Amino acid sequence: RIENTEITRSGQAANFGRYSSHWHVLSPHRTVDVVDLAYLRNNSYHHTFQRAVVVHSTDFTVVRDNVALQTKGHSYFTEAGDEVFSLYEHNLAVHPLQHPLL
Repeated sequence: RIENTEITRSGQAANFGRYSSHWHVLSPHRTVDVVDLAYLRNNSYHHTFQRAVVVHSTDFTVVRDNVALQTKGHSYFTEAGDEVFSLYEHNLAVHPLQHPLL
């Protein structure tokens, strides 16, 4: 859980999987570990080296009311596409930058 936090100059540009905020296969098929516990709310991401938020094969996540400014690559991203019951709501991405490897 991360809430009301400024995140800047984060992520590693040349390393996939090293994102600013990243849920990676968090408790597959164990919703008791994730429901109402996995959230990113009211955060600001700016001048990151690789993306802002990435959800990878994790269900029941909440990404709400975040702002991403000048992040390299996609600002908000689902990695595998198998995530279910995840909520992306009221997020803003401003001036994303091209990532040389993406």
